[in-house]
Amino acid sequence: MLLALTIVLGTLSLSHSNSTDPKLIKIAELHQSLLGERDLRIDENERKMTELRNLLDAVMKNNTILQKAVDEKISDLEEEVKSLQGNLTHTQTTLQITDKEVDKLRSENSGLKRNVTSLNRELTTTNEELTEIRTEMESLKSEVESCAKLTSEGRISQSILPGSYAEYSLEDIQWQSLHMAAAAACRGSTPSKGRHSNRAIPGRDGVTCTQVCSETFFSNCEGTVALMGLQKQTLTTNTPVGLFYDYGCEWNQRSGLSELTYANKKILYATFYINYCCCRY
Repeated sequence: MLLALTIVLGTLSLSHSNSTDPKLIKIAELHQSLLGERDLRIDENERKMTELRNLLDAVMKNNTILQKAVDEKISDLEEEVKSLQGNLTHTQTTLQITDKEVDKLRSENSGLKRNVTSLNRELTTTNEELTEIRTEMESLKSEVESCAKLTSEGRISQSILPGSYAEYSLEDIQWQSLHMAAAAACRGSTPSKGRHSNRAIPGRDGVTCTQVCSETFFSNCEGTVALMGLQKQTLTTNTPVGLFYDYGCEWNQRSGLSELTYANKKILYATFYINYCCCRY
């Protein structure tokens, strides 16, 4: 429309270029103004078109760069995807193997649990048995401590020995043996041969058996014997097993040969005589 108006105004301007008509002059001026405005708009449009072309070129260039970068990124991503797929395949294979191993371990663990349960039962039984054994051991220990403590001489106390051992010592038995031997010696050596009520009585140092017997109910002296038996078994006739003497009633007994002054434990190791008086009623 603006172009049509410009053509009309241009025609009028050419027809009345020499006219002085104010209207025509006004129209001519309007024509010139429109032409100037048109040129400005054309220039502006051309400038904008140039800017658009430059912008488009820049966009296209950037688009190319971006496309290249995108292509490279896509290529990298494709490689990464391939690598991840490979890793995934490996992982899946490993998981399958692991699953099998886990199943195997579950089976073994189940067996181990059964074994542990059985062992726990056995352990409980063993602990109970050990507790009983400990109780018995403590009881035995208490009995041993109370019953088998050694004396200062390294011996078991006589009071805890069984039977008659608790009542008589080895020395007591040794003395009894010597007493029986003394009674037998008196029986064989006295003139009356034991036809009366007789006793074997220990002699006293420095005193005759006549005096010893007179001081007892069995006041008559029949004789004096001195004897001793040696310890342990002998295996030859060259080794004597005992010693004896037969004295009269008036023999004055030597010192140290009386049971009355003899050390009790010495009887176990004695090798010399002990004197006894043979007395009768």
